Amino acid sequence: FKALYPIVQQRFYFEHAEVLEWSEGGDVRVRLLTDLSSEWRNGTELDAQFGVMDGQLLSLVSIKA
Repeated sequence: FKALYPIVQQRFYFEHAEVLEWSEGGDVRVRLLTDLSSEWRNGTELDAQFGVMDGQLLSLVSIKA
């Protein structure tokens, strides 16, 4: 959400994406399940990273500008 909302200016929620795969090392692949814009469509896949620090889940999604 934090990475895509500024681009698409449309609210979406956890049910609008799914985790395809993840590793204990912190890599994750996510697929959109809804159209957010003409560029960010249902089926688009994104690579991301995550980690847990002090009981908090931290996530990083990098999108080319």
